[in-house]
Amino acid sequence: MPPSGIEYVSHTSSANAGCVAMPNADANVRPYGTEVSCTVARLEKGEEATVYINAKGRKKGVYTNKAEVSSI
Repeated sequence: MPPSGIEYVSHTSSANAGCVAMPNADANVRPYGTEVSCTVARLEKGEEATVYINAKGRKKGVYTNKAEVSSI
């Protein structure tokens, strides 16, 4: 999450997803600039994994977050 305008509060995930939150190296003060990384060991056909990120605004503005999904 960008350190300037959005503050990480918490996260939850489905039972098949393990997640950990860690501050970015650029963040001046925790918990701003927090990165949430999740791992799903395996998804069978039709199975889903869900991750919820709870965040709050620190100041008025427009901010962009991104999510990446990869498979090996």
